[in-house]
Amino acid sequence: MLNITPAIARAYQEAAASGLVPVEQRVHYLRWLRYYLDFCHKYDHDPEVANSLLPFEEKLIEKHQEDWKRQQAR
Repeated sequence: MLNITPAIARAYQEAAASGLVPVEQRVHYLRWLRYYLDFCHKYDHDPEVANSLLPFEEKLIEKHQEDWKRQQAR
């Protein structure tokens, strides 16, 4: 699994602190971020392009992730 760079970690923490992510769920959202970045790296998708989210979600469906987990990942 890829490590999150300090710059990405800071941006995530700022977004989470702005109220977008409930405190008790931040660890889960950070894990989804790592999964997404790993997916993009592995399958040659640009993580900054919104079109990369659809193949990521399709992969989650393929892996039988529950709907609420896919929604959290999205």
